[in-house]
Amino acid sequence: MNAISLMPDTTDIESETLEIVNQSQCIQVVTHADYLKAGEYSKRIKAAINNVVLRFEEPKDLASKAHKKICALEKEFLDPLKKAKSFCDEKVIIYEKERKRIEQEELNRRRLEAEIAHKKLIEEDLKRQEEERLEKAVALASTGHLAQAEAVISAPIRSLHIVPPVQQPIAQMEKVEGLHIRTTYKAEVFELMDLVQAVAAGLQPLAYLEVNQSALNKQASSLKYELRIPGVRVIKNETVI
Repeated sequence: MNAISLMPDTTDIESETLEIVNQSQCIQVVTHADYLKAGEYSKRIKAAINNVVLRFEEPKDLASKAHKKICALEKEFLDPLKKAKSFCDEKVIIYEKERKRIEQEELNRRRLEAEIAHKKLIEEDLKRQEEERLEKAVALASTGHLAQAEAVISAPIRSLHIVPPVQQPIAQMEKVEGLHIRTTYKAEVFELMDLVQAVAAGLQPLAYLEVNQSALNKQASSLKYELRIPGVRVIKNETVI
């Protein structure tokens, strides 16, 4: 059954609908006679509405059933495929996390090695300067220049600026073209009252709380003007049925 065969024949209701809509624009209710006439015309419009609804009821039902069958058939194929992809993606993510953990450990190890090597270079430089200073002081003292020798011994040793060794980059793992791991975050309300109190205190925006309009409308319909909820008022609407 194709989409065209589901469409009902609307030839007879097209002209009636146009006539009713045009005539409704001319309705004026000034006198009681006008009121009675408008009421009768409202009943005619209601009958026309019911006729349209009835005309489309069967094709809508058929279309709905067809849609459900199509969706059910689609689901038969999608569910196992989605489950398979989820299983595969989970393995990819676990491997990626482990690879990053190992990579971070390697970076930390190299960083520690570089720091130790840098510290060793500084210590060796200070030791060399100390040996040179003692050697110079001994030479001065042996020639009778005691004051100069004492000055050399007392002079502070300057630590030279030694550039730390450059760390070698870790080889990048081969990537699967077209495959990306996207990281997303979501919030979970684990204590609603804490959030409500924070919003009430002005510490959080009001947008974090959502009004349950359906529940409020149900209470308003039941209690009418007896409804007593802080910040809520009853709105009365009237319609002709």
